[in-house]
Amino acid sequence: MEQEESIDTSKAKSAKNDGYPWHLLVRTILLLNAFLALGMNDAIRGPTLLDLKDLVDAKISEISFIFMLGSIGSLIGCFLMGVILDKLAKYRYLILGCTLIVMGVTNALLPYCPSLLAMYVCVFIGGFGSGSLDTAGNVLLLDIWKGRDSGPYMHALHFTFGIGAFLAPVISRPFLVNAADVDEHQVDEENTAENSTYQSLQVRNKIESSTWTIKALYPMVASYAVLLSLGFLFYFIKDSRKESEHSTEQEKAEKEKDKNEIMNRRLKLVTIGLVAVFFFLYVGMEVAFGTFISVFSVESKLKFTRPQGSDVTAVFWGTFAATRGLAIFIAIVAAPGLIMWSSFLTCIVGSITLSFLAQSSAAALYIGTALMGIGMASIFATGFLWVEQRMTVTNKVGSVFIIASSAGADVFPVLVGQLVETWPMAFIHLTTGIVCGCVLMFGVITLVARGVKTDNGKEHENVELKEEQITTF
Repeated sequence: MEQEESIDTSKAKSAKNDGYPWHLLVRTILLLNAFLALGMNDAIRGPTLLDLKDLVDAKISEISFIFMLGSIGSLIGCFLMGVILDKLAKYRYLILGCTLIVMGVTNALLPYCPSLLAMYVCVFIGGFGSGSLDTAGNVLLLDIWKGRDSGPYMHALHFTFGIGAFLAPVISRPFLVNAADVDEHQVDEENTAENSTYQSLQVRNKIESSTWTIKALYPMVASYAVLLSLGFLFYFIKDSRKESEHSTEQEKAEKEKDKNEIMNRRLKLVTIGLVAVFFFLYVGMEVAFGTFISVFSVESKLKFTRPQGSDVTAVFWGTFAATRGLAIFIAIVAAPGLIMWSSFLTCIVGSITLSFLAQSSAAALYIGTALMGIGMASIFATGFLWVEQRMTVTNKVGSVFIIASSAGADVFPVLVGQLVETWPMAFIHLTTGIVCGCVLMFGVITLVARGVKTDNGKEHENVELKEEQITTF
């Protein structure tokens, strides 16, 4: 009789698990909104840079250091999250909530900083929060859908970040001071320093005296991130109440997992290192291409105007964002490996088209740029998913990938910037070389990863029911 009851109970639990896990979707939606806020808060500085400059009477070269300091803060945040978050897994929702608060508060205070130095400090601390959220958020999404198909949700995560980055300049436009509305000051035309100082003073006075300026914009955008932190606090409290009941079972599962993975540790370290180099190359190529394709259009033999160069950039980011949205649905039916190789093929066709025809045909330039946008869009998210199929992606592993990506985003634009003005085609040839390098690197990673013991599927089957009941993630 007892045996029959236990069978009926297991059947009932199994039936429950067969349904769609809506409670996991709610957590995912919260995380998607966090990345939407991350995209807006990170991208808002670009279109408002001139207004920020005038607020503290700085030069563009001086205020531009906020981007470098933000990147440094982000790298430190990535590193620290990788070190501490695996050891403090039960506090991950609390930590993520705190990173949203840090990012939001520092962004809200940015236009109220009394000096350029104060802005530097704000941006550095805000970058720390952004980098921490980026690292922890990617890994949390994989953990939320552990044992299930996380592909569509990972692509959705990066799509919402792109939407946030797209919305930032759109939202900021009505809050910017129009230089044409500033009172003109008659001074000697050769005294450009006095002209600049007077204009900055006028802009600052207008920002101070008006309501709907960046002093209203930044707190509005930041408040979204701060409000989202309440959702993460809610899940931290909810999970903390259930954790004590199941901590012993989780410890046993972790010990068994360590035993299964110990023989493959060296091979996994090699795989992680190779994937980190791959992300370094890919993200560097993505950022450099998106940044300098307009410069190439103007400096090349086609001699595009600046607005035309801007149109080429819009083609790249437009196809990039649209493909990321489409990838959410493609990931439902296609494996990460298939998506990755299809992306590479598209990038190869696009880069070869640009290598041969970019300086002789405007149509080829637009087509090649569009193909590069389509090809690059899904590589980062797909890379995470591909690795997750072969090993457990911990916060430490995730931080290695994010740090490598950030380093590529910082290094390659500097390298390309030294070449594109004097030798425009060097930019295209370098892009083609990096595409080929990424293809070769991923091929090597695929061969190396074949030796990694893929027992994640079995582990997921064993612990999936427990995780459904615990709802820790």
